[in-house]
Amino acid sequence: MNRYEELAVAQDVSLEEIHQAYQALARLLHPDNQSDPKLKSAAERQMIRLNEILATLADPGKRRKYDESLCTKLVVPEAAPRHSRYPCSR
Repeated sequence: MNRYEELAVAQDVSLEEIHQAYQALARLLHPDNQSDPKLKSAAERQMIRLNEILATLADPGKRRKYDESLCTKLVVPEAAPRHSRYPCSR
């Protein structure tokens, strides 16, 4: 699962849409919403991950590098359809 999938957004979304998805997940996952210590701890770890995702996708340079790293990991068979929204499509 990549960072876009974790936010439940497409790879070509705007910065505003990334922030909206982040805010929705932050409201849902925030540790202050948990009274059980184990759930609060798990929520804290999830918020750390969510903040890392935002730091990568909200910074244009980091996002470009991340997108490029997705391209190097992507294995596309020759018969696969081309998707113009992905920068590494053939």
